[in-house]
Amino acid sequence: MSGVEKLDAVKKLCQLLMWDNSELAQKRFEDFEGCFESDAFEDESLDIIDPIDTALDGVLSHTDYDEFDLMLVNLQRIANIRHIPVQLNADGGLDFDDPAEFFLDVNNAFAEHGFHVWYWDTGWSSYRVFIAKAKDDSDIDLIAETLGLEFHCADNLN
Repeated sequence: MSGVEKLDAVKKLCQLLMWDNSELAQKRFEDFEGCFESDAFEDESLDIIDPIDTALDGVLSHTDYDEFDLMLVNLQRIANIRHIPVQLNADGGLDFDDPAEFFLDVNNAFAEHGFHVWYWDTGWSSYRVFIAKAKDDSDIDLIAETLGLEFHCADNLN
């Protein structure tokens, strides 16, 4: 992919994940862009994980692989800020020992309100999780492909 296509993909990702604040999405994209030289995106080996991670601060939940209780708190906080009327409850039968079951259960709670939970496999021993409108699933898949990142929609675990 060309550098312009990658930049467009990051911009679109910011817009999709910050659907309720276009000014913040634009600022975060500009912050991301400012991390690189103008021709940096032509380098196929360019590591964009940290700059994207920083640009999406506030809409990503960052937790270690074994901290699902903390992830649940973070997702509830993000849902509250975004006015998504979901109530996540650690006592509600969530399986903290099985990541697939955990993500499915949390995703089902969001799906009732038109959202999906996505997790980003960075290859590290942690999770980056975000919430997106369900109608944007195919756009997010395309963005991940364009950027060479592994985003997984929890809805696809069914």
